[in-house]
Amino acid sequence: MKVVNKNNLSVYKSSKELQGRVMSRIEKIYWLFKIKPKIGFGDWRRYAGHNKWSNIKHIKASKDSQKATVFSKMNRMLRLAVQEGGSADPSLNSKLQQVMDQARRQSMPMATIQNAIRLAVNAKADTKECLLEVSGPGGSVILVLLLTDNFQKAKYEITPVVRKSRVATLSEGGRWRHAFDLRSVVEVLQEPHVSLETAVEHAIQAGAEDVDQVQVDEATSVLQFSCALGRTRHVELELGKLHYKVLFAGQKYIPRTLVELREEDMEALSIMYQKIEDYPDVIAIYDNIA
Repeated sequence: MKVVNKNNLSVYKSSKELQGRVMSRIEKIYWLFKIKPKIGFGDWRRYAGHNKWSNIKHIKASKDSQKATVFSKMNRMLRLAVQEGGSADPSLNSKLQQVMDQARRQSMPMATIQNAIRLAVNAKADTKECLLEVSGPGGSVILVLLLTDNFQKAKYEITPVVRKSRVATLSEGGRWRHAFDLRSVVEVLQEPHVSLETAVEHAIQAGAEDVDQVQVDEATSVLQFSCALGRTRHVELELGKLHYKVLFAGQKYIPRTLVELREEDMEALSIMYQKIEDYPDVIAIYDNIA
């Protein structure tokens, strides 16, 4: 049974069928990395560590690994999960279970997680997930995901940061959201012995729809397995059985196409990017910059 189709090259349910394809190893790898105009999660590739913009974000990600920042953002995510799922019991609230798993991967103590859930149950103000859209030079778009109980206040405080960049503006009314697809993603550390061909077979076994490779730096690669919304937990568990170390499981906005910018524009955006990411209500930033 076929599960993925790329330029009429099909992936099959069994490894024998996959290995029996007439493509050479080089052709398979080319297929995995090829960028095509067709819209879809498997159609974009970001080579972090191979361009200036990705290097900027990699450095910033290291800074954001500080516990105080991470735990603060996780507290907000736990609160929203309880609020939207309608239960503080993870066995009855799949989104809460997902966020709790993510918090544990960030080394958040279980006592801290439970306290955050208890506070969420007693919270009076509703936390809402909101998106701010920032349009930049050269067709670049940055989506800022916030968890806040006062969106107007957050927008008011972020607006000057965007304005001072002198290369970007806030957009209204979901003008640029169509440039991204909301997808369920499970990200795992790629061990040296796991080839891209093996990852494709594992994607089939786990029930994922596609797999991409992201080169974080010269020594570290991450595999991104995408799946249908609502299938994240299943794919995460199956990949765990295959001995992958799961780094992230949840939803992400994936750009449909990528744009390249001049170095001076990237420099200006990088300053804005880092200031926005430091804002306490911001939990994620997505962009379409190559």
